[in-house]
Amino acid sequence: MPTLRSFLTQPLLMEENWIKQNLLPIADNAINDSVRGMFFNAPDPVAVAEKQCVAAKSAGRTNQKAVAILPVRGVIDQHGSWFTEMMGGNSIDSLSAAFDMCMNEDRIGAVLFDCHTPGGSPYGVKEFADKVFAARSGKLIVSVSNSMMCSAGCWLGLAADRSFASPMSLNASVGVYSMFVDQSKYLEEEGVKVTVCRIPEYKAEGIPYEPLKQEAVDNEMKAIGRIYDEFVSSLAKYRGCSVSDVKDKFGNGRCMDAKQAVAAGMADGVMSIDQVLAKMQAGSVRRQSTGAAAIVDDDGSASRRCKVAVAALSLHGGV
Repeated sequence: MPTLRSFLTQPLLMEENWIKQNLLPIADNAINDSVRGMFFNAPDPVAVAEKQCVAAKSAGRTNQKAVAILPVRGVIDQHGSWFTEMMGGNSIDSLSAAFDMCMNEDRIGAVLFDCHTPGGSPYGVKEFADKVFAARSGKLIVSVSNSMMCSAGCWLGLAADRSFASPMSLNASVGVYSMFVDQSKYLEEEGVKVTVCRIPEYKAEGIPYEPLKQEAVDNEMKAIGRIYDEFVSSLAKYRGCSVSDVKDKFGNGRCMDAKQAVAAGMADGVMSIDQVLAKMQAGSVRRQSTGAAAIVDDDGSASRRCKVAVAALSLHGGV
């Protein structure tokens, strides 16, 4: 559990209720069946991408290309580890490798991010999201909140050409926070005295064994403020709106339901992942760069279309 406690002490881009319900009980060694059931069930994005690339190649040369469906699951961390696997999450490294694989496969015509994530660590998120944003000039990229796209997951998902929210989804939670735990009073009452030896004076600032100083809090606020500024600036760029729009309309740190996300301009429509997939197959999802509505008429009246089909071995192989 020390790894989990270390994870929780860094700045976090996560939906806070998910942490309280799922991570804190584990950190306190209070794992029950419902918590245990949250883990060990995230597909590996690289393995998923490999299967879909093979399926796309084996489909033969046709006018239609495949849609690659990439899972964005659980807690997001930059580098994969036993911790990421235990938490049923994905690493930025694996998501980036899977994305590259699909973008470099000629028989794949579009990428659909299937998102169910409360967010996670900020490290590597901006770099990968900017990479997705830059790739818009190539293949069509779409994301769906299915059924959670919060915080770091929101940062990734909104980098796509288009983003949709399933009807009962949770979205946004645009913000950053970190936690200090001051155990000094408890230790004093237990008769425990901790002496911290440090060089220079700010080394090990904010550790839980001594009284928390205001200057440590002020410094941490500056640190998470810088992450927040990058966060909202990125979302404004991805969605083609102002930074003030993101700050004022994208939940102000709270989660939003699907309809609220659409009304705020954060999502392009309320649809399940199967409905979005069908629209992509029909060629009725526009690129955001056209400045037009996300969905065009099913009669095919769009000027730019992406005709795609589903790879036989996608996550939704029966669709």
